Amino acid sequence: MRFVPDGPAIPNELIKEWRDGKVLFLAGAGVSLPARLPLFRGLALEIYEHLRDPLHSALTSGDKDERLARCRESTSLSPEQKIEAELFLDNQLDRLFAAMEARLDQDKHGRLKYRKVRDALEAVLRRASNCAEGHRDLVRLSLDLGVDQGRAAACRLATTNYDLLFEDAWQKEFGRKPESFDARMAPRPGAHDFKGIIHIHGMLNADAAIPGQFVLSSRDFARYYLRSGVVANYIYDLVRRYRIVLVGYSADDPPMRYLMDAIGEDASLFGDMRYPCAIAARQPVPYDPIGQIASGRWKAKNIDPILFEERMDGDPFAPLWETLHAWAEWARDDMDWVQRQLVEKTSVPFAGASAFASAFTQDLLSLLDRDELEMAIRSLRSAGVDFGWIEVLEASLRNSAR
Repeated sequence: MRFVPDGPAIPNELIKEWRDGKVLFLAGAGVSLPARLPLFRGLALEIYEHLRDPLHSALTSGDKDERLARCRESTSLSPEQKIEAELFLDNQLDRLFAAMEARLDQDKHGRLKYRKVRDALEAVLRRASNCAEGHRDLVRLSLDLGVDQGRAAACRLATTNYDLLFEDAWQKEFGRKPESFDARMAPRPGAHDFKGIIHIHGMLNADAAIPGQFVLSSRDFARYYLRSGVVANYIYDLVRRYRIVLVGYSADDPPMRYLMDAIGEDASLFGDMRYPCAIAARQPVPYDPIGQIASGRWKAKNIDPILFEERMDGDPFAPLWETLHAWAEWARDDMDWVQRQLVEKTSVPFAGASAFASAFTQDLLSLLDRDELEMAIRSLRSAGVDFGWIEVLEASLRNSAR
């Protein structure tokens, strides 16, 4: 089902799982881009800038080869800084942060004594205090649809982001503070108390005077994915319990790549394992006109891709944000939204409807249960829509009875 004409085609089966409360969104740094926070790579540059480190200027001008040559030949950079430059340009960002901390924060015994790098990280992240619309939409899509009407709303949402913008979104959507957890201390997936915003890699503290705890460097990843296994086990449990939908997250962290391989192996053997899926952009490039290569990159990670083509004018990710917003409006208004959409799409004769309107209507009808379909038919009959649309509705009703 496409919510907007150039948006990603969300599989109908995935929407059914969402309506049944079986979907859990895992949001990455891309969701916070509209709130003017950087991706992981940009985060490293902004930390250098905050620390007034000469690597910032050395790494921000020229192409990759020029920057590498400039850093290697520099007489003002230390050998440690030159190694950091190589790690940055090779996109080994977890190892880069380990090298930064080794140079700036370790004592002579190799123990972390200072917090210059992480204090700079917090300073960068705390610049953004207002969530983007995408945060609010994902919070709404993550609302626990199974809660009793008399109970306060709860959500189940996971993120690898350290920022607290989902907490801000929850406050704005529902007028109260949400429950949020570092994954290392969060309720177990599937438990009766499993709810809240789960920060997989740690989070800022709401009190700026208290340092946050982050899975940032390769040392952190080794500790929490390999040695203790606490984060890896948590993600594994999430995948067993829910259909994971990645948004704004590339799953390129080295431990995550191995974890996805293990999940892919198990998904081929055990019925309770489902492949995660990712809603992601692809660039319209001549060598991959229909996105087969872009799709193959995700499948190689054992993740099912739901791709959309970047929009050429304006925000390239607008098809994603518009899709999430329309989908979240369904979550906000339920059958009122459904009826508004049906009235809008059937306002022209069936024979003259656009391909998008026709496909959207038929997909939407296929996702309704029998009672909802009967309500939709009564509503459109009273609106006097073209009879061709009524036939589509009644065909959906007959299919729902099978």
